[in-house]
Amino acid sequence: MEKRMDAELRFISSSGVRDYVASGMNREEARRHAQLALRGLEQVKQDCREARVESHVEDFLAIFSTRPQPGKGSPLRR
Repeated sequence: MEKRMDAELRFISSSGVRDYVASGMNREEARRHAQLALRGLEQVKQDCREARVESHVEDFLAIFSTRPQPGKGSPLRR
């Protein structure tokens, strides 16, 4: 998953650099603007990791909350 995320973010960043260069910026300035637009690649990667973990926790809680509770019957039969 990390390799795929790295590849996608590199693609997005390089596309941004190309766009900024095409608009007249020099390459270094374009690279800096592209990174700022993404809030820094490491921050974006960390945000993606946190979103994945949060999604897994929500899935677990959803499964856990639908399992039968002792003395309460099945939550699926109401």
